[in-house]
Amino acid sequence: MHWGDKKVKRIVDFEPEFSGPIADAQELVWDAWDEDNPVERRALAKKALKLDADCTDAYNILGYEEKNTDKRLGYFMRALDSFKKRYDQTYFDENTGYFWGVLETRPYMRALLGYGQSLWALGKSKEAAETLTGMLTLNPNDNQGVRYILVSWLLINDDRESAGKLLKTYKEGSACIVFSALLLHILEKKSKKVIQKSYDAAVKANEYVVPYLLKKKKIPAASPEGYTFGSKEEAVIYIKDEDGAAAWRTHPEALQVLAELAHVEKQRGL
Repeated sequence: MHWGDKKVKRIVDFEPEFSGPIADAQELVWDAWDEDNPVERRALAKKALKLDADCTDAYNILGYEEKNTDKRLGYFMRALDSFKKRYDQTYFDENTGYFWGVLETRPYMRALLGYGQSLWALGKSKEAAETLTGMLTLNPNDNQGVRYILVSWLLINDDRESAGKLLKTYKEGSACIVFSALLLHILEKKSKKVIQKSYDAAVKANEYVVPYLLKKKKIPAASPEGYTFGSKEEAVIYIKDEDGAAAWRTHPEALQVLAELAHVEKQRGL
């Protein structure tokens, strides 16, 4: 499961309106993001909080490193609260639609992702999906790729209407989107022609997903650090990190249809 980027590039200097302890705390946070040793990373985050008790990314780091899910959720809640202490509702109103593009919003967006994933891990699936949906309202460009996790969650929750709207908004050829569309078409009992067309498009986009979903091939234990479209790495990320396997296995009847489609494909010699 992704908690966010472990490396956060220091693109620009911290906002000039902040100086003194606040700026010093942010510098420690940048160092923490670059630190490979988790013990040192946590120590730097805690040191930053001594300088600035409302350092959002310091709470994010502690949340990403925390193994206890309840405590992890608590860190992300504090991260969200700390940001809101510094930026009022007017700020949100003025920048909704452009979050992440505005650099100082990125700690908040990282906190939202961690918060949503913590909710999901605690079985609060509806609240988790609502959190990620809210992220897309703040930042429709979705630089963090939350749409991929969200569409799987919506399908797991059997929220077909919301999943359909999301798929219409983000039309692309990624494995997650095309296989989620196929799953939705099966669940909605579309015509054989529509389902077959959707299946063909999905397999064309990534041929490795179906064998993984049907357990014909073993899924690698470690998640890849990157991928290209159509690659095995993309298939693994969809299956594991974007909860694709969970979405399909929540609907065994859909997996049966997938198996039948794969059998027909094999018979056709494709």
